Order: sequence, then structure tokens, then C-alpha cells
Amino acid sequence: MLGAANADSVHTISLRDDRLPNAYGLGRGPLHHLMFLPIASAMSARISLLERSGALDLRLRLLFRDVSAWLRYEITEPARAQQLRDAAERLEPDLGKNSNWYDLVLANLLARLRDFIDLRQDVRLLQQFSAGWACVGNAFRLQLHGQSPVHPAS
Repeated sequence: MLGAANADSVHTISLRDDRLPNAYGLGRGPLHHLMFLPIASAMSARISLLERSGALDLRLRLLFRDVSAWLRYEITEPARAQQLRDAAERLEPDLGKNSNWYDLVLANLLARLRDFIDLRQDVRLLQQFSAGWACVGNAFRLQLHGQSPVHPAS
């Protein structure tokens, strides 16, 4: 399931949960699924690999806890998304000739996590934008049919 609040939980992102497409506002249409699922699937595979090898450290678990909370509470401020991206970048291993397989897997996992954060933030902002236009569209349709739109009291 996307988002275990417990830092000891490894399967923070798992595709085994049938509720995934509708959790956290992702179920607004098939296009969202096509964008999120490949990234989540790639992340899940890397998390499992790091967990089996004992290379999934507490700092990474805490980052996933923070991302899970961000997903659950529908926070849309770009600053919070940037904070999560920055936290992922701080965990980035220094890759070089002495890097091992797990360093490469971790680097890839963190890159996919940043992609996921960016994509989710973009979708949230688009949802806010489209919600505003939906109100305009509804008012326009009412006026076309000779009705007055109801304006909320100021």
C-alpha cells in the first residue's frame, strides 16, 4: 500500500494492494494509472532488493514515511514537494569506480522517488487548476440554459 506511517515498514510502496489506484486521489482516470504505476512498480522492486540485502537503512525508511504522510494528507504546497526531493538527494550515494551494486540500486530508487514526487505534485496542481475551471464551466452551462450561477457568500 502506498504509505505506511511506520518507519520500520519496508513495503511502503507495494502494488499488491488492490486499493492503490484509488488511494490518495490517483483514481481519477486511466491516464493517472499509466503514469504512476510504472514508477511505483520500479520503486517497489528496488525497495524489496535493498530490504532483502539489509541495505535499506533507517534514513531511507524515514524518507518513505515522510513521503507517505505527504501522499495521505494531500499537501499541495510546492515547498513540501521540494523538501522531499531535497531529502532524497541528500541520501544519494557518491557513485564512482568503487560503487557497489547496492549503491546503483539506491541511486536508481531515489531517482524514481523524485520522479514520483514530481509527477504527484504536477497532478495535484492540475487537479486544483481543473477544479477552478470546472466551476467556471458549470457557471457557463447554467447561463446557457438561462439559470444564474449561485455565488458563495463573501
